[in-house]
Amino acid sequence: MKHFLPATFFLLFFAILFFLYLSRDSKKAQADTALHVVISEIQIGKTSAPTDEFVELYNPTNSDVSLNSWKLGRRTASGANATDLVSSLTGTIPSHGYFLIASDNYTGSASADISYVSSSSSVANNNTIFLHNSTSATVDLIGMGTANSSESATIGNPSTNKSTERKANGLSTSVMMSAGGSDEFLGNGEDTDSNADDFLTRSTPDPQNSNSAIEPPLVPTPTPTATPTPTPIPTDTPTPTPTPSPSSASETSNSSNSSSVSSASCGDSKPDNAPKLLYAEAGINSVLLHWLDASDTVSYYLVSYGLSSNKPEYGNPNVGEKGTTFYTVSGLSSGKTYYFKVRAGNGCAPGDFSNELSASPLGKEIQSDKANDFTYGVLGAKDNNIIASSGGIKGEIAKVLTSSNQAKNINAPPLNGFWGLVAFSVTQIWNFFAKLKFF
Repeated sequence: MKHFLPATFFLLFFAILFFLYLSRDSKKAQADTALHVVISEIQIGKTSAPTDEFVELYNPTNSDVSLNSWKLGRRTASGANATDLVSSLTGTIPSHGYFLIASDNYTGSASADISYVSSSSSVANNNTIFLHNSTSATVDLIGMGTANSSESATIGNPSTNKSTERKANGLSTSVMMSAGGSDEFLGNGEDTDSNADDFLTRSTPDPQNSNSAIEPPLVPTPTPTATPTPTPIPTDTPTPTPTPSPSSASETSNSSNSSSVSSASCGDSKPDNAPKLLYAEAGINSVLLHWLDASDTVSYYLVSYGLSSNKPEYGNPNVGEKGTTFYTVSGLSSGKTYYFKVRAGNGCAPGDFSNELSASPLGKEIQSDKANDFTYGVLGAKDNNIIASSGGIKGEIAKVLTSSNQAKNINAPPLNGFWGLVAFSVTQIWNFFAKLKFF
């Protein structure tokens, strides 16, 4: 026993140091998506044509962006020669879409949106590529090799016949970003303000232009089924009736109110798109969810989960208003896998569900499948019809949708800096020993 306690503390000390180191990768798992147009891929030449080059732009925002009067340029390693590749861009880059700028010797499959003359200026090793908007403010900056300007650290010079590409998220690899990879269609929005961390080498360049498919693809909104117009039923001419007694008048009033309720419908507009679920991190009898905020017209978020893929059973109809992007589902059992989805809503108009992610919590076993603050069957409506008897939406009560006191477990983003690393490390150490059934 005398030797056991010192050995345990020794193990814990080095475990903390180890997990502090690993926590850097944990942060990478949380997508640092840019909020502006970025340079997403660069090719500087091929064996057959040294100036077969292109610079691709990506728009990770939810709005189209006009590139009129923007400028794309490059600077040599010495910084003495800054020249424009295109002194004045024209055109629009779609929301979650691309824009391709290439030399006149470019031979890629996707046609260039704008070309420049390579004999006047071309991209080369150790260059800095910069993108300026119409006010000459720097929107993005990429330094390669020994370039004297970059965001934190430079990226390596792209090899001949290869390109350097911006990641979709912090965990993206060259294999994941290539054809058939899990991140192939997730866009190129990773932006930690470090060129070295945000880019990777692509063996087969993949230039995309303004006509290419947007990434990630939007979830299609189902087309509502048209309601047939009812055929009028002829009615007989009513016969005069005596003035109703007070009791009859009351019954008539109630009937009128019931009729007005049954004809009610939702006038709110649904959110523009579905939120994107970024990760589901398992904890002690809990799972931390993080998602990207949906587009405008959002008044609340709903979280649902089930014990099988695409079979949600439980839901919390309001975990927070617009701007809420973190939520911890607590009261979950170890030894089970939970499948989560998030959905935005606006008033009485539910939006589309996000992608699905799964997680298996650690900790103790819990008999009930119902998490804290969740209810069986609260999964949201498939239409906007209001139920006359309750005045609510099928699966959700109108009061719940706009009631702030329903957000019982809204979580702020994890702690940043040193204490955030310590908190993360303690959680990981607990998980490690829980797996060993140490306590």
